[in-house]
Amino acid sequence: MIFAAIGNIDGNETALKCTLSAIEEMGIHTILHTGNAVVGLQGANEIMTLLEQFNVTCVQGSMDRLAVRYSRKQETLDRKLDESTRDALRWTHENMSSQNLEVIRDWRKTKQLELEGLQIFLCHGSPSNPRELLTADTPRSKLQRQREHSRADIIVCGGADEPFSMEVDGALFVSPGGLMAASGNAQFALINTEEKPWTVTMEPVSLP
Repeated sequence: MIFAAIGNIDGNETALKCTLSAIEEMGIHTILHTGNAVVGLQGANEIMTLLEQFNVTCVQGSMDRLAVRYSRKQETLDRKLDESTRDALRWTHENMSSQNLEVIRDWRKTKQLELEGLQIFLCHGSPSNPRELLTADTPRSKLQRQREHSRADIIVCGGADEPFSMEVDGALFVSPGGLMAASGNAQFALINTEEKPWTVTMEPVSLP
């Protein structure tokens, strides 16, 4: 099995469109997204259309959740957030269609999937806590505790900016990082379980 994972999209319609097209050209049909899809640049509705068009499996990220709840939590959020985040969140909430907001509201925080006999756990943050980001610097002992929580073969987790992958007690942890790489290209994680050991490569995507 070969599948793709996409991290924080942050409202970047152009980067997502190029990335999904590149994945399609590779003949890959299973695409997972770890959340934080719509808040950032002003491509929220277009992003929702692309995710549906390419049948991307999504979980709700922390910023997705705030976008849905913004009108009810506006006073509190406006005090807590910096100006740029607050403005992006407000724009997203005010400009997204009600239908798309409802779709995001229905996204779960975690998903368990079975793909070709393998158990895949998809989450934003960590399996036990969407606010706890896992990174390459996360102590192995903490990853072992997360492994016990999910008991999946592959754990695809999101929210962190930098990608990483690590085998822990028989489970493969994969974080695709942000959709935009430091190089200025887009990127996605390509997970291959057709041969052992399983491999994870970060695939660059050039942007126009």
